Amino acid sequence: MGGPIDPAANPTEVNRFAEAHSLEWFERTVITTVPGRYPGAFRRVYPGFLQLAGFSSMNLERHVSAHWGMFENLVRGDGDSAAATRAFYEEYSSVMDLPADFYLHTIKRVFHDHDLSRGRFQVRGEPVEPAAIEHTALMTVEGERDDVCGPGQTVAAHRLCSRIIPAKKTHHLQLQVGHLRGVPWPPVADRDLPQSPRVHSGAQLEARACADSSNRRQKDAPPGSPKLRPLWWRDQDGRNKMPLRGKVVITCAVTGSIHTPTMSPYLPLTPDEIARDAIAAAEAGAAILHLHARDPKDGRPTPDPDVFMQFLPRIKQATDAVVNITTGGGHGMSLEERLAAPLRAQARDVLAQHGLDEFRALPAAREVQGVRNTLGRRGISR
Repeated sequence: MGGPIDPAANPTEVNRFAEAHSLEWFERTVITTVPGRYPGAFRRVYPGFLQLAGFSSMNLERHVSAHWGMFENLVRGDGDSAAATRAFYEEYSSVMDLPADFYLHTIKRVFHDHDLSRGRFQVRGEPVEPAAIEHTALMTVEGERDDVCGPGQTVAAHRLCSRIIPAKKTHHLQLQVGHLRGVPWPPVADRDLPQSPRVHSGAQLEARACADSSNRRQKDAPPGSPKLRPLWWRDQDGRNKMPLRGKVVITCAVTGSIHTPTMSPYLPLTPDEIARDAIAAAEAGAAILHLHARDPKDGRPTPDPDVFMQFLPRIKQATDAVVNITTGGGHGMSLEERLAAPLRAQARDVLAQHGLDEFRALPAAREVQGVRNTLGRRGISR
């Protein structure tokens, strides 16, 4: 939270000042000893009063203006506003002496050498490897107006912790606040699959099919086998749930031959929409893109290679995801029609499903309240 994981990501005046002065300058200029009449006498420290003077000097006009505003609020009788300013400065001025060794090591390793972001940070001779973290969730918080640790310096932790899956990472940028002041803790999102128009009946059917398949495999497993958990399942409130796993390969099918616009207003139909959603899915973490084509005139499934070639090259150029072309196409297509697009594109990866007798769209028809077009009417009545 507001920490300089990578100061070079967005340098502030604090960073530039630290880099412009040598370690010897800091030791000679700001390090002193505790006077004999205080606890900790004769220890070398970076005194709190020097810290406060340094912080104030960076934004002197702002602090003068704040105190003048507090005086004006008192004159007007606005005690609440004056109390808020006073409370801020009571916290702002609550500083403590820092041990000299700690302060000087921080200057050198964080602001001069950037050891952590450059993979050189060590503790007692052992390397610190953020990339070794896999199972711990990561949340970072930054303030939009932070002039001590600029936005971008803390979120760099996500880049360093490269083995944590995206589902376990989150970042919050609090608008209109500075360094650790006025930053409310944002709600930590749960991992529910939200019940919204994006979760259409096809996804709900697939969730139930996954659960049914898992139950059958559990029934056929040898006695004493560990309990299998499906990819999705329903909780006691009827919401779809997804477990957080370790390493996963995500496949995204942005459109298909079964679903219709009536089931979801987000269903991509035109080549531009399919390319847009496929690229967005890859940027969100999908490693494999399973692709169908739709006739741009009416949205019907089509095996036409010319339609596929309107979006396949764009997706391949914009992503490094594996492009997986369907051979399913649509009901009634011949083998030659199903293979036409993969052969034209010289696809290395195609998909065909066999004997999936439980894959039906009939239950979805009962949940549809209105039909948007002829494609939807034909699709849900099939």
